[in-house]
Amino acid sequence: MIDAFFLGLRSARFWLLAVLLPIVAWAAPELPEGAVTMPLADWERTLAGLEDASRDPVSPQPIMHLQRQLEGTFRRGVFTGTLDMLFLVHEGDVPSSHTRVPVLDSSASIDHVELDGQPTSLLQEGEMYTVGVTKPGEHRVRLRFFQGREDDRFSRRLSFSLPPSGPTAVSIWVPEQEIEATLANGTLSSQQPESKGTRLTGNLDARGSLELTWKRSLTHKASKKTRTKVSQNTLFTLHEALVKGVTAFDFEVLEGETDRIELHLPTDIEVVQVNGDAVLQWYTTAASEGQVGADGGVTVLLRYLLEAGVRTEGSDRTRILVHFQFPVDLEQDVALRMPLPIEGVPMSGSVGVQGPAGLQVEVTDVQRAHALALRDLPVELTELTSSPLLLGFTFDEPPSLELHLTRQQEVELTSTLVDDIQASSVLMEDGIEVTKVRLRVRNNTRQHLRARLPDNATLTHCLVDGRPIRPAVVQDHSQPPKGMSSEFLLLPLRQSHRTSEGGVQMHTVISGETLSDIALRYYSDANKWPSLLQYNADRLNQPQDLAVGQSLRVVMSQEIEETSFVIELAYKRTEQDLGFAGHRDLRLPALDVDTMSVTWHLYLPEHLAPLHFDANLTQLSGIHYSPLLRIMGFVRVILLGDNAWAGGYSNILTKRKSIYLEENRRRQGGQ
Repeated sequence: MIDAFFLGLRSARFWLLAVLLPIVAWAAPELPEGAVTMPLADWERTLAGLEDASRDPVSPQPIMHLQRQLEGTFRRGVFTGTLDMLFLVHEGDVPSSHTRVPVLDSSASIDHVELDGQPTSLLQEGEMYTVGVTKPGEHRVRLRFFQGREDDRFSRRLSFSLPPSGPTAVSIWVPEQEIEATLANGTLSSQQPESKGTRLTGNLDARGSLELTWKRSLTHKASKKTRTKVSQNTLFTLHEALVKGVTAFDFEVLEGETDRIELHLPTDIEVVQVNGDAVLQWYTTAASEGQVGADGGVTVLLRYLLEAGVRTEGSDRTRILVHFQFPVDLEQDVALRMPLPIEGVPMSGSVGVQGPAGLQVEVTDVQRAHALALRDLPVELTELTSSPLLLGFTFDEPPSLELHLTRQQEVELTSTLVDDIQASSVLMEDGIEVTKVRLRVRNNTRQHLRARLPDNATLTHCLVDGRPIRPAVVQDHSQPPKGMSSEFLLLPLRQSHRTSEGGVQMHTVISGETLSDIALRYYSDANKWPSLLQYNADRLNQPQDLAVGQSLRVVMSQEIEETSFVIELAYKRTEQDLGFAGHRDLRLPALDVDTMSVTWHLYLPEHLAPLHFDANLTQLSGIHYSPLLRIMGFVRVILLGDNAWAGGYSNILTKRKSIYLEENRRRQGGQ
């Protein structure tokens, strides 16, 4: 019964399909026959699409890098490398002509190139060298090249470019050990010592830009022993509390190579500074624990290797300067101690001693050294100082020198000095005296300047370098000098500073200042004002162009000089009227410091005729004939009068011809 059911169902399906097909055919619309009209551009795009669909797919890049390895060594700034590159050129990309494949940075120098085992050549195109390929498939390029320029003082950096690809295996040897290396566009997987250097292994990323840098790591030990020779010259400068020294070491490598210098440092010596063209870093090492009084050492790391037999640009030698100091006691003999090469290094050199005049120096003990006459001192020693030396010695092994220092009796010197005083006094008919005083001062230790004004004088103003100040007043209980006040003015002082050697300073002009004043301030010589005019030719054509607030360049000499500053004060005195005849006593302020020069100008009313001066200063102008002749001339003018009209003139035009003839005669030698 079940089988009959399935057979009946299949038959039903067949008859149902036969009935539906005619119905669907009758319901479907009939397609019209004829031509189709469309734009030509659309038709061409349709044909192009059909043509592209019929082609086999092609790789978007004609070249695919499969493998690349870079191996080389870096010596004295030049990288010698071998590049092995495997790549694939796809089918159909080289139908008739060849393809250029980028290989290496064009800044490199090519030594040898092989393509698939056969010698070939590279062509520079833009920033890359390229190799030509004429058929598809896998190809291998192997080339040897050089990158960089030979230099004994190379920087610890290697950089060049490869064409972008997949990862690149890198293996580079650098001529230093115990380093910290960095590969900027990749990673370093290993760092192994190899043949006095280090083998760096890693991978570059797809960008292909190689930038390798490294630096020395501090290990506090030398990599190997080398044989060197040392010449040293030491200069000692004596002081009362300590001795300062500088030693110039000239090292020469006789065998091997080194990147550091080891020195022996005696006890109690403090190293202040180590410098030189090759010095990278330095540090001191203390004595071992438990060794009382044991010596230490100094290690100097160099910027580049010193290698025996390489004299290019002095690569087997260098000079370093070690500055040091140690304390002394004048009650005991002073042993001169200096840094020395380590034991076993041949050495020779000289020692010089200089000191102040206040110390008397006597040699008490000399061992392993010989005294030198000052004229026989080597140039390498004398060039360490510009001062004359007291003693000189030469040695071929570590010397032992002892000195006895005695403090000499010193003369007390003036610490504050007035270089120049410019004073002007105006005496009026009503008896009022107005005086202005300008002091040029140099000061090292004092805080105040004591000034005593004349009796009955009233201070009107006081300036220090153009800035107003208020002096203090101190009562003097002792008997003051005749005509002077019983009070002191305390004028605050500035500290003179030393000008820098050979530097340029800017000075701002203040009211009443001249080029001579500025020259006196900075050069201690007013006659040097033409130098200021020369240094400021773009601002001053003549001295009269000087203006308040103007900035001037002041070029200091190589010698160090102390600057001075200006104190300006003015006061007024009231006395009785001058009258028909009489005399007047005038005084300048009394100072408690020494004065080098004083210039005092006195101005009187026009109707007064001075008859006589009596002063402790040298008179420069004013009276040029005797008082009797002046009285006679005065009486003659009163009794007889004088001409009130102009006379004695002549017309220059009438003499023009005679002047011309006279000048022409002189020009022709009187002929």
